[in-house]
Amino acid sequence: MGTVGRVERGSHRHAVTSMAASVGPYMLYSSASGITVAKRRGSATHSVAETGDAQIAVARAEGVLQAAKAFVIDALGALWDTACAGDPPTVESRARVQLAALNAQRSAEIAIDAVMPFAGAAGVYSSQPLQRCFRNIHTAGQHIFFGSDAWKRFARLRLGIDQPTFMI
Repeated sequence: MGTVGRVERGSHRHAVTSMAASVGPYMLYSSASGITVAKRRGSATHSVAETGDAQIAVARAEGVLQAAKAFVIDALGALWDTACAGDPPTVESRARVQLAALNAQRSAEIAIDAVMPFAGAAGVYSSQPLQRCFRNIHTAGQHIFFGSDAWKRFARLRLGIDQPTFMI
């Protein structure tokens, strides 16, 4: 259980946190009750949500989040199958879970960064849920787990470069 337990308690938790934090702003932004559906800029007769740029941002955010979610589910599912078969996880399978978590965090940042500009100046106030999501996602991205060394560990493994594997 040691390594599988460590991966389950570590990597997947980071991935799930990022995905959950990113779904909030997407739902807030894209729902009929969201702040941008009613928001109008200047003398515009239509809402920000009715603009093509905002719609493209929402669609791109959705695509990025759904792809990241699928990767996390696939990587964790493969690791779970290995554990259920009674086999120890390989370094490659552990690295894949870590990469999925890294990708989930980065995808959450891409998604929130895509929709945040359409919140307008009000989006930065602490009373706005979108601001909290933005802050939480970018703060989580500062965690050592999501640092550049983690990306490099996966790349070194993929490229066949020797390295200690205790961090994977």
